[in-house]
Amino acid sequence: MVSLNESENRRRSSATSIALVANGSFRNSRAVSGVPYFLAQAMQELAIVVPINAYPNRPVRWLARALTFRRRRDRWDEVFLHGWLQAALRSAIRDLKLIGRSGDVRHVIHIRSWYFPSRLPYSAFIDATSTMLQGAAPKWTLPEVQQVKRRRREQRYYSGATKIFVASRAAFDSLTEHYDVPPQKIVLTGNGLNSFSGRSPSERSGPARKFLFVGKEVQRKGLDLLLEAMASVHESRPGITLTIAGVDQQQLPGWTRDASWIDVQGLIQDRDVLRDVYDAHDVLCLPARQEAFGLVALEAMSRGLACVVTNVGELPVNVRDGIEGRVITPEDGPGLATVIFELSDVSTDLRRMSASAITRAGAFSWLSISKQMLSTIGL
Repeated sequence: MVSLNESENRRRSSATSIALVANGSFRNSRAVSGVPYFLAQAMQELAIVVPINAYPNRPVRWLARALTFRRRRDRWDEVFLHGWLQAALRSAIRDLKLIGRSGDVRHVIHIRSWYFPSRLPYSAFIDATSTMLQGAAPKWTLPEVQQVKRRRREQRYYSGATKIFVASRAAFDSLTEHYDVPPQKIVLTGNGLNSFSGRSPSERSGPARKFLFVGKEVQRKGLDLLLEAMASVHESRPGITLTIAGVDQQQLPGWTRDASWIDVQGLIQDRDVLRDVYDAHDVLCLPARQEAFGLVALEAMSRGLACVVTNVGELPVNVRDGIEGRVITPEDGPGLATVIFELSDVSTDLRRMSASAITRAGAFSWLSISKQMLSTIGL
């Protein structure tokens, strides 16, 4: 009788592999929002995974920086970070690392970033297209002529894909509207939960006093609106505080330096530290102007935080108004202030929202998404 381990070894020795390609490390749970790390961990339970980090090394990045020189520093950063040359470089790195693997790698799944078409059958897993981010995020916004060229190359990439897995309905709509991708080629999967190790989450009990923002982009994530709303509420609720993670002090208005109720922690790389930050707060605020999915909201919910989000992307689907938190419209500063005021009131049933948030976050599984992907592409 063959043992389970022997059976598994036979299956793996005879199985073909699937390559996962990302513009970042598969060993770092914070790189590329943690998606490569957690997706690979889950998919390895189902198939032989070949992780390919397509991020260029430092000398190659220096060369690319020189080749994309622009007089204006902001334009230079935009073209260097998100122009066609970066896509060409990561595609070349992918192809070099796949040399000699064509016999056992049956399919390639690209995570997040767009690439030049692969010689092997490939699919894409995205949460947003460049067209969605053009204008919404300064660092993603190219001059119009270059954006048109980027969209054409991106369209060729999508055209050659076997399937396109999307984390958001907004990405689904953008693919059909801006890239002429047939709907039957697109599969809505959502995202999984980037879970934390260690202690179990605890339910909060109201009123909310400690509010939290996690994100790297001030404007796109709506941090400027949150600062104004919190400042107005703080006048009547002096006990509330705001912690900001992911943004440095120099990115914020000068008055925030003297606000003792604001704690700016900058970028947090260690997930255990990030877990502790979540656990020390009551409510996550993400009043985003543009957001495809919002993984940070799932992370916060998994630690028992109620969430205040806008009705963009998947946020109002993941965080249901009045159940796991509150949902407002983008750019609604007064509405945001009202919600913060209400959550900090003694009558708020924060425990119910907190318990619902923990349960809701647990339903998002990278293993389920991995099964869906492999089944869809016939592996």
